[in-house]
Amino acid sequence: MLHNAQLSSQKRTNAVSANYFKHKTQRKLKMPRVFGLLELFVVAIQTNRLNLATKHLACIQ
Repeated sequence: MLHNAQLSSQKRTNAVSANYFKHKTQRKLKMPRVFGLLELFVVAIQTNRLNLATKHLACIQ
């Protein structure tokens, strides 16, 4: 804390903003992974429905 108080206000704000942006990018990197998983899940459901529909059609014919 004492070290931080010794820094000039400009340096302190730069340090804070650097941490903030680093945190922001880390948070943004997490999103595509979650979105990718969600997309895979949706695709899996759609293919499952398609398979069920084709099996159903095959049974009817």
